[in-house]
Amino acid sequence: MAEITTPLVEKIRSPAVQSDALQVFKSALAATVTWWISVNLLNSQLPFLAPWVALMTMQFTVYHTFISGIQTAIASVIGVGLSFVIGTYLDVNVWTFGLAMVIGLIGARVPKLRAEGIGIATTSIFLLASGFDDQQPLLYDRILEILLGVAVAIAINLIIFPPLRDQEANMVVGSLDRRMGEVLQKMADELAEKWNINNADEWLEEINSINNDLEKAWHSVRFARESRRINPRKIRIRGGRPQPTETSYESNLTRIDEGIAHLRHLARTLRDTPNIDSDWDPVFQQQWVSLMHDAGALLADPNQEIDPIRDRLSNLSSEMSEDKQLASKKWPIYGSLLTSLFHLSALVDDAVTTRKAEDKEHNS
Repeated sequence: MAEITTPLVEKIRSPAVQSDALQVFKSALAATVTWWISVNLLNSQLPFLAPWVALMTMQFTVYHTFISGIQTAIASVIGVGLSFVIGTYLDVNVWTFGLAMVIGLIGARVPKLRAEGIGIATTSIFLLASGFDDQQPLLYDRILEILLGVAVAIAINLIIFPPLRDQEANMVVGSLDRRMGEVLQKMADELAEKWNINNADEWLEEINSINNDLEKAWHSVRFARESRRINPRKIRIRGGRPQPTETSYESNLTRIDEGIAHLRHLARTLRDTPNIDSDWDPVFQQQWVSLMHDAGALLADPNQEIDPIRDRLSNLSSEMSEDKQLASKKWPIYGSLLTSLFHLSALVDDAVTTRKAEDKEHNS
C-alpha cells in the first residue's frame, strides 16, 4: 500500500525541522540537568545560574557550542568578578548597578567576546539583583556553576545525536538544480509552441527566485560545513579505518551561480529579440528546443539516459553553419542561443557527474 504524504508530513520529516526539534530537546535537557545538579548536588543558593549558562552555550553545531561555551564562560566569570568587586568594595545601589552595566556592555564589545559578551552584563544583573554583596564567600561556587552549565551543554550536544547537516545541504543543492532543470524544460515546451513575451517574463521571475534562494543555500552549506567540525558522526568506519565523507558543496553552488547567469542571459535573449517566435528556422528550432528540454531533464533528474548534450550541440552548430539557406542575419541570435546552451550543458554535465558520485557514495 502506497504511503500517503502531505505537505505537513513532508515538512515534519525535513532535516531542518527535525534538527530544530532535536535542538529544543537538547537545550531543555541541558538546562534541566544543570538545574537538578545545582539544587541537589551543589545546594546552590542561585540554581538559575547554571541552567542559564547552559542555554546560552547550547548552539546548533558542536563546534559553535564549544566556541560559545568558551566565550560564555569567560564573559560570565568576568561578570561574577565584576559583581564581586562591586559587592565587596562598593554598596549595591543604583549608581554602582549602572556602573556594572556600563562596564559589562563595554566588555561585550571586545572582539573575541562579541558573540557572547553580553553575558558580562547579564551575569552582573542576576548576581547584583540577588544580593551578591551577601554571597561574597560563594564566589567560587558561582564560577563552578558557570563551568557546570558550559560543560553539560557541550557534553549533551556532543553525545546526543550531534548535528551533521550534510543531508540538508545536499537537499538544498539538489533542489536548486531541479528547479533550474524545470525552468529549462518549461522554456523548451513553450518555445515548441506559440509563445509571447509574458512567457519570458515568467521565466525570468522564476530564475530570479532561484537566485534569491541561492543565498539561503550558501547559508545551509556553511552550516553543514561547520557541523562537521568536532563531530564524531563525520567519521564512518569502513574496514576498520575512518573514512571522510567530505562533499564540495561550495563548488556545486558556484556552478549553480554560473548556471543561473547563463539561464538568465538565455531568457533575456529570447525576450529581447524581435519576432523570434515567427522567424524560427524550423530545423534549428526543433533540434535546439529538443536539446534545451533534454538539458533541463538531466539537470532535474541526473539518472536519466540521455545522449550527451554538448556533442549534439556541436553537431547542430556544424549543420547550421553548412546550411547556405540560413540567412546570415540570424546567426548572431542563433549563435548566442547555441553559446548559452553550450555553457549550460557543460554545467549540466558537471552536475550529473557530481550527483551520481554523491548518490553512489551515500548508497555504498
